[in-house]
Amino acid sequence: MIIPLAEPLIDKQNANIIYEQVKSSFVGPGKKADEFASILSKVTNRKFAIPTTSGTVALSIAAKAMGLKRGDEILIPSYGVISVINSFTMIGLNPKLVDIKRENGCMDPDKIEKQISKKTKAVCFISFLGNIGNEIYETKKICKKYNLILIEDAAWSLGRSFKNKKGGSIGDIAITSFSVPKIITTGQGGAILTNSSKIKNKVIELIDQGGLNWRKTNNISSIGSNLRMSDINAALGISQLKNLNKRMLMKKKINKLFNSELPSFLVQTSDGIFPSQNVFFSKNKDKVIKKLREKGVMATSQYKVYSKLKAYEKIFRNKSFAIGNYWTKNAVYLPFGIGTKFDQFEFIIKEIKKLDI
Repeated sequence: MIIPLAEPLIDKQNANIIYEQVKSSFVGPGKKADEFASILSKVTNRKFAIPTTSGTVALSIAAKAMGLKRGDEILIPSYGVISVINSFTMIGLNPKLVDIKRENGCMDPDKIEKQISKKTKAVCFISFLGNIGNEIYETKKICKKYNLILIEDAAWSLGRSFKNKKGGSIGDIAITSFSVPKIITTGQGGAILTNSSKIKNKVIELIDQGGLNWRKTNNISSIGSNLRMSDINAALGISQLKNLNKRMLMKKKINKLFNSELPSFLVQTSDGIFPSQNVFFSKNKDKVIKKLREKGVMATSQYKVYSKLKAYEKIFRNKSFAIGNYWTKNAVYLPFGIGTKFDQFEFIIKEIKKLDI
């Protein structure tokens, strides 16, 4: 038995919807993508949602749409998925690292102000493990104090609510992702979320060749690319969004199982909602991962502190990120996909209890 790290839940109904979309011959970006955008805007409590090809692309486009320019400095967490730092570096921004909180992996608001310089124009808050707790609200206050743009990376917080705010509704602009590990997946995909019609139009220009109506006018007002979501991807997304509450309940059930069998074991979020990924710390990380994999449990080390990535070692030379390094050294990621069966999670817990964590 092999238990993958992030098994998606794609059922027969989802497959039939994709088949019907293919049969319709409308497979490129079109009305289905527009419908997906409309539903997504309601789920995130935003006026506008603009689907694109990935969460990584969404971050780059969000930064450009908000007016960030080559050479501008943006604060990001010290630890996390590679796509975050790459999305900003690829468009010429200068990411500056802020260390994270040990208890939940989010950027530590207490460490933000020390990193702000005259070049700092924005902060990207990652809702790590889906967290939309106090950390993002404290970060928002700091951004307001220093007149900085807050980009909310809500890739893991879709469907969550805290303090009457939904994941994706808190930043000046936000993005989400629909890659395979997410609670809603379109295979690959993402979206930019905004309340500004001006920003919405700028995003559309950036992802659709630089014009809003260029197919009719045969002319463009700026330079853009083709980064739109197809109707096939959108159809899959719509079929899952309609069952988002059910998917959320499944995640809650999994978290409840872990917390009952292994109290205070998994890293939890400060918003009190389930963590979107199942993470724990172990001084024997490599041995634990090896033992679990021998039993078919595809545990992994997942992320690392950005200063340890070869492409960024010179940029962050002599910089210390104690908590980012702690997570890199000790964090073990267990399977968390909602396509994983409940009895498989029970098996994982049984195997964990046998180990010297």
